[in-house]
Amino acid sequence: MDNITHSQSIRDGSSGTEVATVLMERAHDISPTHDGDYDLRKELPHTSVIDGFVDFYFEYCNWVYRHVNFPAFMAAWARYKSGGADRIVLATVCIIMAVTLHYLPAGHELLRALPSDTEDLGAHFYNIMRLALQRRQLESRAYTLELVELHLIRTHYLMLSKIDSEETWHVKGELVNIATAMGLHRDPGKEMPLEVAERRRWAWWHVILLERYGQGVTYPAYSGTNPHWLLQLAGIYVRTPHLNCLAPF
Repeated sequence: MDNITHSQSIRDGSSGTEVATVLMERAHDISPTHDGDYDLRKELPHTSVIDGFVDFYFEYCNWVYRHVNFPAFMAAWARYKSGGADRIVLATVCIIMAVTLHYLPAGHELLRALPSDTEDLGAHFYNIMRLALQRRQLESRAYTLELVELHLIRTHYLMLSKIDSEETWHVKGELVNIATAMGLHRDPGKEMPLEVAERRRWAWWHVILLERYGQGVTYPAYSGTNPHWLLQLAGIYVRTPHLNCLAPF
């Protein structure tokens, strides 16, 4: 199947995959090394269905909000399916499914196989994400780009679903704290690999977009020692006086 046909089939759900017959199968095909999270994984659909959600998300749901780095996540997801234990990956794939439910067009094959109340299903995936994240925080509170990206897409779901505005602002504040602690507000320059530098820039860009979104709603905008950042995004420089950023596309 060529790329155009494949993309069309992902969007409209016209692929020949019999999603309806596998959606309710549990993810027993993932390596048993994840036994510590079996109670969470058994609440998810079959891995092939999860892959369908992931494909749709990266094809159609992140054109504006590029919260999750595609190459990094796909590599991590492949490792997870092969037996690598990573609760951040588990949490991220759950929230990807929760977000994707808001974008699937009517009549899509995935929707035909889902329970009729997709809002409840999205909340179900979100709750699994929270449990996986809580377990990860009990074993490690290290700050990583994967954690930042998880919180970014988490806020995407919270703003789409509007299930808890207080939680949205809490996550937003935590994101600013984590990002600044990691030094994402400082341009990495040429001191690290280009792929990592661009990923850090995109993460900080979205943190600032989110922080600016809440300015004047709950508390004043973030104030650093210098409110004028000079960021290099996607090969161009973007000056951000008082965080009134230009788009980096």
